[in-house]
Amino acid sequence: MLMKKNLSSEKILLISNMYPSKKFPHYGVFVKNTEEMLRKNGFDTICVAIHKQTGSVEKLWAYIWFHVKVFFHVLVKKYACVYAHYISHTSFALLMIKKLRPHMRIVVNVHGNDIVPEDEHDRKYLPLVHRVKEKVDFWIAPSNYFKEVLQKEYQIPSDRIVIYPSGGIDCGRFVKKDKAKCKEKLFLTSDNFVVGFVGRIEKNKGWNTLVEALSEIQEKIPQLKCVIVGTGKLEAELEQLIGDKRLHKLVIRIPLVSQDKLVDLYNAMDIFCLPSYRKSESLALAGLEAMACGCIVVGSNMAGPATYIKEGVNGFLFQPQSADELAEKMENIYVMPEKEREKVRECAGKTAKQYDKEKVKEALLEVFRNLRHEK
Repeated sequence: MLMKKNLSSEKILLISNMYPSKKFPHYGVFVKNTEEMLRKNGFDTICVAIHKQTGSVEKLWAYIWFHVKVFFHVLVKKYACVYAHYISHTSFALLMIKKLRPHMRIVVNVHGNDIVPEDEHDRKYLPLVHRVKEKVDFWIAPSNYFKEVLQKEYQIPSDRIVIYPSGGIDCGRFVKKDKAKCKEKLFLTSDNFVVGFVGRIEKNKGWNTLVEALSEIQEKIPQLKCVIVGTGKLEAELEQLIGDKRLHKLVIRIPLVSQDKLVDLYNAMDIFCLPSYRKSESLALAGLEAMACGCIVVGSNMAGPATYIKEGVNGFLFQPQSADELAEKMENIYVMPEKEREKVRECAGKTAKQYDKEKVKEALLEVFRNLRHEK
């Protein structure tokens, strides 16, 4: 027999291998936002997490100290449940918790390559994930796509999976602004046709597909400009490709920026490109933020983005890694009558509102409100 037990008066131990710091303010920001949201809604939440480390020795010590702190909290304090992010890197801690506190409930929030491995480094964690999966009470998935992955690849029952789109977006912040004025801030004119990309410059994120597509259309679209926002391990390769395609005068590079600055950048863009071809792309909130700011989004027809982009309705899709098709889609948008563009923008804005953080938060809160304890 199952009995409801409201957890709002009991402690939740939130654990994660990612959490923002002053040096890396965007690293794991969703975890911090979730922690704050739970507290604001009456849940006594304690967080044990790891800040980003760049050196191998620093990483090792960070993980050792992380497990020591988890061990201490579980032994000394009383928690109703543990809420874990990134199961691949918290599995050992979860197994340890279940040994120490067999009756403690477990909620896991999956994000990307923690359950959809991209390389051998990711795959080495899978045995631990499979060991701990039977001990998880509820799974939080960012999208329907990831719910299907959990069901098919991990045999998780549908009624144990809740869709919570990575905290949603702040529709009070990501709003339409005067496009011409936002272009002026980038020293561009209203005549410039701006294509944008926001994301990590990493493997399989598709920035190379975008650059190849820009090379194809640069002669066809007068005043074409591209704004690439982000940093990563492959920045040298990006710069090399931009140089090889002779696009330096066309591309504007910007490092990671604050969300307020990002709003201005989205509003300066005519097209926002989501070219990632990572199977672990669970949702891609940037696409929804861009939609809220009045961008026309063109994304790879796969993974998370394909769950909310509807071809020709609120955006456009192209075959992953196809620079030719991406170029064609962007050219078609350029020649599209303004009335038709505006119709797409309006539909995109409606889609973005469905993911407003205040609207989607109830899905996560209900998990903790109704977490059941076996009698």
